[in-house]
Amino acid sequence: MSGIHTVPPSPAPPSGWPRPAPAAGPERLTKAVVAMLALVGLTDVFTVFARLQLASAIGDDPSSAFFRAEDIDAADRLQSIATLAQIAAYVVCAIVFVVWFFLMRRYLGSLAFDAFDRGPGWAIGTWFIPLACLWMPYRIALQMWGAPTRSRYSEPARYPSAWPVRVWWGLFVLSLVGEQITSRAYDDAYALGEIRDAMGHLAVTDALDACAALAAAYFAVRLMALHRRPAAERAAPAAPAVTAP
Repeated sequence: MSGIHTVPPSPAPPSGWPRPAPAAGPERLTKAVVAMLALVGLTDVFTVFARLQLASAIGDDPSSAFFRAEDIDAADRLQSIATLAQIAAYVVCAIVFVVWFFLMRRYLGSLAFDAFDRGPGWAIGTWFIPLACLWMPYRIALQMWGAPTRSRYSEPARYPSAWPVRVWWGLFVLSLVGEQITSRAYDDAYALGEIRDAMGHLAVTDALDACAALAAAYFAVRLMALHRRPAAERAAPAAPAVTAP
């Protein structure tokens, strides 16, 4: 699953040459992304609670649900509110995350342009290509993960383990596919017993989505931490040239 290139970084400029000013990384936007991902995780947890409440209100014997109609209605209203909050948080977070993903790709490209096999625009476009969106953003994320260690002004370094990228993407795809399957099952459910079972399955999917949001936040924080090293290297003053007497 490795998508990180192993081409050595570009050679450093000769000693005494001026170094370009370091580009500014999207620090503030990274904090906003982490905050939005935390909000998504909280709405996911709230939705899990609401779905389990509805499943509990229906109970193991749906034939007796007539006597618990008020409890079921209240739980259904709570579940509807939780779902709306979850969708709103997810949409806003998706917009902020894709913008951050693009800016981070463009910034890291300025540090190690040869770490990527596509232009920065693909960091946005790949999310909207059917089927390819399940793989191409992951490949870009892997290249972004390796780019900070390939500054053209530093010595070749051992790449850090890409497990945060793989864990995040695995949970994301799993929750995305699970949501498609469980949502269809819920839409086709008519009997109270089927609705109860669908609520349980949706709760599992929402829990996966909460874990994916947490993993995405960790990926964003770690990626920003990795980028600070080449940025510091670019900002460091070059050693003065030594001439022979």
